[in-house]
This record gives sequence, structure tokens and C-alpha cells, in this order.
Amino acid sequence: QLPGQCLSCAPMSQPPGKIDARKYCAKQAIYQAGLPLHIFPRLSEALSTSETNKNAVLMVDLQFFRSDEGRDMLSGSISGKLELNCQRCLSGLPYQLDTELNLQVLDKDKLEEAGDRELAEAELEVALSDQGSLDLLALLEDEIMLSLPIVIHDELDCNQAYNALKKRASAAPEAETKQKPFAELQGLKEQLQQEKQKLKKLKD
Repeated sequence: QLPGQCLSCAPMSQPPGKIDARKYCAKQAIYQAGLPLHIFPRLSEALSTSETNKNAVLMVDLQFFRSDEGRDMLSGSISGKLELNCQRCLSGLPYQLDTELNLQVLDKDKLEEAGDRELAEAELEVALSDQGSLDLLALLEDEIMLSLPIVIHDELDCNQAYNALKKRASAAPEAETKQKPFAELQGLKEQLQQEKQKLKKLKD
């Protein structure tokens, strides 16, 4: 049995490393694991340090196989609950990650040999290996980051916050307007007092 051929869905203490993709595909290996978010360094930096993300576990289910055309293939899914930051109000937003993988595992030195045209015709995305060695952790992290939304915001919460600020802003001039008549009356009283004092001095 290949190392990591079939793993339980419990969180792993050690992140997946480099694998021999050729052997995995030849043996039709299955890779199943629950991977804690913190083992993905770039992804962890891009997300908030909330409790949700600290405790997040991403479920990985991969199937390696060799197609009828002789291509080494990798298909499967990555799923889990994350928390993203709203780019408008910076509040945390729950996000359900569900991404599908369907990749051809191809050696770097064979990429030119295969040709972009052939890959385009087959409508395949490529996972590059180095003489059969594939960095599984880096590949999974790339796929997760590509699946995240480019623009992140909560329309409902942001609108509520905007309306609350708008209401406060409109209430301030109203309060100021209500206070102005009293201020004007006070000014008239002071003027009348001054005039009375002037008249009194003239009489004296």
C-alpha cells in the first residue's frame, strides 16, 4: 500500500508533502483527509484570524487514475467552512468552500511536448510535477485560493450599516435646525437688554 493511499478524515498533525504522482495514478490511489487550515501558509495569511478559521478543517477527497488516453489524472473535491473579511466593512463573513478538481498531472519537461493546443482541445487544467514528484500541499493551496471570490462583501450587512450612518447624518442637521430658533431668541433678548441699558443711561 502506498503511503497516504487512503487516509482517515481526522485532522492530520503533519501536512501532506511531495508524492510520486505516477505511482499514485498507476495504482488508482485515493487520498482522503481532513486538513487543518493552519497548514496552508499563504491561505492563512490571506484570511482573518477568527476562531472559525483557527478551528477550520478542510475535507479533501482525491482520486488518482490513468485515463483511457494514458493521461495521469487527478480529480476530487475540497470543502470546508471558512470566514472571509468583508472588503467594505471589514466584518467577518461565513463562507462555504466547495471546489472541484479535474487536473492532468504532467511533468514540466513534457509540457512543451504535449503542447498547449492538445491541452486546450482536451479542456484540461494541468498540475505540474517534477519527474513524477508532485507537491500536494502547494497544489491544494493553489486550488483553494483560486476558488475564493475576488470581491468579498455582505450586501445586507453593509447596506444596514450605510443606512444607519445616513440616518445619523440626516438627524444631525435637524437637531441643529431645531436649536437655531432658541439661539435667535436669546440673541434678541440680549439686544433688548442692551438697548434698555442705553436708554436708562440717557435718562440718568
